Amino acid sequence: MDSTPILIYVLSNDIASVEIKARKEQYDYPIYIDKHAELKELNKLRDEPEYRTFLLDSTNRVIAIGDPIQNPEIKRLYLNIITGKAPSQKEEILSTTILLDKPSIDFGIFPWKEEQKAKFIIKNTGNESLVIKDIITSCDCTTVSYKKEPVPPNESLEVEITFKAEHPEVFERDITVYYNANSSPVEVTVKGEAK
Repeated sequence: MDSTPILIYVLSNDIASVEIKARKEQYDYPIYIDKHAELKELNKLRDEPEYRTFLLDSTNRVIAIGDPIQNPEIKRLYLNIITGKAPSQKEEILSTTILLDKPSIDFGIFPWKEEQKAKFIIKNTGNESLVIKDIITSCDCTTVSYKKEPVPPNESLEVEITFKAEHPEVFERDITVYYNANSSPVEVTVKGEAK
């Protein structure tokens, strides 16, 4: 593998603005300006930041998606695809199973300047230790805290969520938990109305 082509994909009707910004920022990579959202529609791309980095095949189909800088599993997946590493060469990972106590958290209606806190529990229902590889939130307004050590079988991990609205809004955010299992990742939705 000598190199992997990189393409900056921009969804915009304003080609002139994109060209000006590209010159100003001195981009070294080619830019694809998708005026009609063809790539987005073909691949049903979502708008959240963690879905803004992806690998395409020769037919412009997404074959892997996610931020390899934020998530080590995504980075490993990208490297395996790019280098052509066979699935049989994949490192052995002791896998477990989990049970979430709640798939979503509703903060209800609250004053937008007041920070909101909640918790959810991840129970290790498997026979191996549960290892949380990463927990990613879909915006800077949501943060999480949790103990980083492995969770033995039949024990639980508490994850605390803090939400701070940036302005009044009805919101729905995703918290994505990456862990050592084939069912990884799992998502918890946080929603409410900040008035």
